[in-house]
Amino acid sequence: MKKAGRLGRVAALGVFFLLSVEGAKKPKPEPTIPFRKVLGNVSVAVDGGEFLFQDMVLEQDPKIEFSVLLRINGTVINRSSRTWNSIAFSLQFLDVNGSIVEHCPVFYHLAPGASAPFSSIPGGIPIFSFKGTPATWKIEKTSGTFLVDYKISLTKPAGAKALGFEDSAIAIVFARSEKQMEFGLLNKTAAPIRIDWNQVSLVDVTGKSHVITHSGVKLTDREGQKPPTNIPPSARIEDLIVASDSISLGTEKWYTENFLPSGPEGLSLAKKNFSIFMPLEVEGKTVNYNFVFSIDSMTPSPTLP
Repeated sequence: MKKAGRLGRVAALGVFFLLSVEGAKKPKPEPTIPFRKVLGNVSVAVDGGEFLFQDMVLEQDPKIEFSVLLRINGTVINRSSRTWNSIAFSLQFLDVNGSIVEHCPVFYHLAPGASAPFSSIPGGIPIFSFKGTPATWKIEKTSGTFLVDYKISLTKPAGAKALGFEDSAIAIVFARSEKQMEFGLLNKTAAPIRIDWNQVSLVDVTGKSHVITHSGVKLTDREGQKPPTNIPPSARIEDLIVASDSISLGTEKWYTENFLPSGPEGLSLAKKNFSIFMPLEVEGKTVNYNFVFSIDSMTPSPTLP
């Protein structure tokens, strides 16, 4: 019995010693300090002014404890006189190995004075690339388009005034919107007037002819055959014309390109022409109306449409 008692005490001491050793192997870990590098403010020259990248910081995501990627945080401010449809920049970091790590953020629909929070993970910047701090970094503008206000006039057929035309058969008035040309057409005759939409075309400022679509046509049928429109005597219709190939389906919805190009390209179009060819069947005869528009002037638009 005494031997068994001694064995029990030895076993107990062994367990105590084992627990003590295991406890010694697991010291309480010291808290790690997340990587954080203040980049400060930087201005980038753009058309009509500059963009300010304010309070820029390169840091680990504080919400992800073991993140090995860095996040760029800050605010971007449009300090130009342009309203940008989109504008892209290149952020380049030079790591300790001399390799350039690039991130290309894009911002949309920024009016003059507008700001946007900037928080994004660059394309795989691992924290160990810098071993504490980026060697160098810079920001450059790579591309961008801004809104342009156009002043246009109807120059043909002969007798056209402003954006309207009238003869013995019709009276038509046009209006330009961002994506299309809109019009109202009055039948002045005592017989129906027929529009064959498959014969109507739009010729852009480069001279390229486009198949068109109009109101009431499904977007999926925009490039197919379209039924005609009949305008009763003394009646008026309102419709629109848009180039079929300017419409495309994105991942979730349909998109239509601007009818006239954005800046800076659009600022070079003074005195350029575009036209709408619209044959009409009037009293049994086809009359080929060719409506020619001139771009009289254009200026950067300071406001969103």
